[in-house]
Amino acid sequence: MEQLIALRRSERPDHVAPQAVADTSQFQPTGTQSSIHLAFVNGKYASMSPQQFVEFVQIHWRKFGFFPHPAVLRALYGWDFGTRGLSVAHFVRITEAEKRNSVRRFDMSNFSRKNALPSPTPVLVFAELMGALDVMSNIARQLYQPMVLEAFDAAATFLGELRVSDLPLSESALAEIIAWVDDRLELFRVFVSEQNWPDATAIKNHFHASHESFVRVSQLILRQDIAAAIKASAAASKAPSITVTKDGQQGHSKRSARIPNGIRKLLPKQDGKQICLRHLSAQGCRGKNGKCIIDDLCHFKPATLPDIVREFIEKHYGGLSSDMK
Repeated sequence: MEQLIALRRSERPDHVAPQAVADTSQFQPTGTQSSIHLAFVNGKYASMSPQQFVEFVQIHWRKFGFFPHPAVLRALYGWDFGTRGLSVAHFVRITEAEKRNSVRRFDMSNFSRKNALPSPTPVLVFAELMGALDVMSNIARQLYQPMVLEAFDAAATFLGELRVSDLPLSESALAEIIAWVDDRLELFRVFVSEQNWPDATAIKNHFHASHESFVRVSQLILRQDIAAAIKASAAASKAPSITVTKDGQQGHSKRSARIPNGIRKLLPKQDGKQICLRHLSAQGCRGKNGKCIIDDLCHFKPATLPDIVREFIEKHYGGLSSDMK
């Protein structure tokens, strides 16, 4: 028996090492994630293993400027924007000090699914969103196919135009815009997974004010702005302002409702002047001879009046005039 055991030991080559235990902290993408990644990434980085790719981006985070959390890099590998949780808000710029503080709170070496995707930091100002898109453009410029860079460049150009537009850019508006961008990037993934290359390469055309997807978003933002203004006006109307008369006595007068930008954009115009809301209301305007007391406004009967404007007049000006009912 001892000879048999010795013989079997001698048959095993000396250079064969014991089987290594799998590293559970390694990134193991699904087949779909790998297929998506290979369709997006450029040839130089396509030869990298999944673990090599995510570690490469993490090591070179200073080139891009965002916090390289392992779960964010996993999601970037599979292009998991939108429903899967990845957002452009994960790519906001950070400083070296901010990165050091974040490293203390997260496990930066565990690329497995046990290391969950963190919630992105809320974007409070428009410049942060523009910075995130600039980061994504830098990532695309180095790592991805030209169609990816074209999409982010188009998004950055479009948002730059929004900055100087009349669209409200409150925190809630920024959240809606970010969600819309994430949805476009998720749709990008869908087109690539279906090998629908014409629609995939045309995703850059979605970043336009007239695209139906953004029209819906802009309408939602305007409604939110109007609702916020109505709420603020209602609160302000409960606190009367103090006025001083000629004899030094203090009096009280109700504050006028602030007209939100969303309402102003919808007001009918004549000869370049917006219509006077008081003229359309039951209160009426104090102007005489068909003229408004405010030079920049005018009086006329519009053919149509948007429902949002009607609601605003009814809530803040005592209802519509008999001519407009």
